[in-house]
Amino acid sequence: MNPFWNNLYDDAKDRRYGTLFFTVFLVLLGVVVLAFFLRANLDDEELREICFGLGPALGMVTAAFLWRWIRAARRNRREHLKYSSLSRDELAKARSKLKTRMKIEPPRKQTRAARLAAARRPDTDLKY
Repeated sequence: MNPFWNNLYDDAKDRRYGTLFFTVFLVLLGVVVLAFFLRANLDDEELREICFGLGPALGMVTAAFLWRWIRAARRNRREHLKYSSLSRDELAKARSKLKTRMKIEPPRKQTRAARLAAARRPDTDLKY
């Protein structure tokens, strides 16, 4: 049995790489600008007090977002698995049907020449 986090990102990974990149880029840029601003305007003791005060709050907010994301992924997974998977007998029967019906036929020889497209007068009235 696979844990749910093995396929957690599979649905979104092909479509949202651009959004993910720009979001992470802008957040990191904002963090760097904020760090430079705080470092320039505050001394070491004040900066240490702010970091110790914001650390637990940011940790709790991050944990809440992660919990919500995991719950949504579990809910979506339950919706995706509405139908049970095929049994071993059903899979064997489907495989045998595919094998017998998917025989490759040799290409047929053409008995007549391909038709040429009808000649048309060139389009000289080019109004765009």
